[in-house]
Amino acid sequence: QQLSRQFLNTLFLWVYSKWHPVWEFSTKSFKELFGFGSKLLFSGLLDTIYKNIYYIVIGRFYTSAQLGQYTRAEQFNMIFSSNLTSVVQRVSYPVLSSIQEESERLREAYRKVIKITMLITFACMLGLAAVAKPLILILIGEKWLPAVYFLQIICFCGMLYPLHAINLNILQVKGRSDLFLKLEIIKKIIAVGPIVVGIAYGIEYMLWGSVLTSFIAYFLNSYYSANLINYPTSEQIKDILPTFLTSFMVAAFMWSVSFWNISVYALLLIQILAGILLALFIYEKLHLDEYLEVKQLVLTALKRK
Repeated sequence: QQLSRQFLNTLFLWVYSKWHPVWEFSTKSFKELFGFGSKLLFSGLLDTIYKNIYYIVIGRFYTSAQLGQYTRAEQFNMIFSSNLTSVVQRVSYPVLSSIQEESERLREAYRKVIKITMLITFACMLGLAAVAKPLILILIGEKWLPAVYFLQIICFCGMLYPLHAINLNILQVKGRSDLFLKLEIIKKIIAVGPIVVGIAYGIEYMLWGSVLTSFIAYFLNSYYSANLINYPTSEQIKDILPTFLTSFMVAAFMWSVSFWNISVYALLLIQILAGILLALFIYEKLHLDEYLEVKQLVLTALKRK
């Protein structure tokens, strides 16, 4: 499946793309592109190693059952966090790159991307944490219940991934791949702490430590990106705080419903419907710009259907 997917992807890109390689080589272009891209390559390799080190540590110091529970929790988390992060990176980078020389316009576009992205991300990740128990019971069964707590912790870490991606995109847009690599090295050194704690005290402590390092990573990323576009971390927090508080309150209400003694199918349905209705009610009262824009996009898409 993987080989055929990549083969077909390459084939269709070759057929439908107007660009084709020619037998010419530019040393100047190579030096320029490699100087920028090699640092991103090393950053990506470092991040990949870090993302997989948890599997190695848990597999080495804990049981295979605990590794399985963690792996399953991470897979549920990736449905939203990784896909949202991937979409944000692919969409925001070319858009922001096209206006990189227009400082004020870049700042406002960047601000809008953050506000809209985090409205969706907070809702998805905190909502997932709230419905984790009935969702796992319905989809994969009672034997996977230990993964519920792991998933709920990981969701608090994963909700910041798209925010990391947006801030790091600014470094790329401004051509600062050197700063990008420097930040990755610093963050990964800091991230060693929770791994050591996890080995000594347990998986839960390691996961909560990763939540802490995720917040630290956000402040580091936003500090450097803020200097490039005059959008301080304090303003970023002020912009996304209303959506975070709203999503947190809605998720808390959804989670409280999970204690009702009813069928898990009915419970999950009630949680989702109650969460959507409560979130819509609050956002309609708040009239946030990012909510109104998302609402308009959804209504426009529905009208086209």
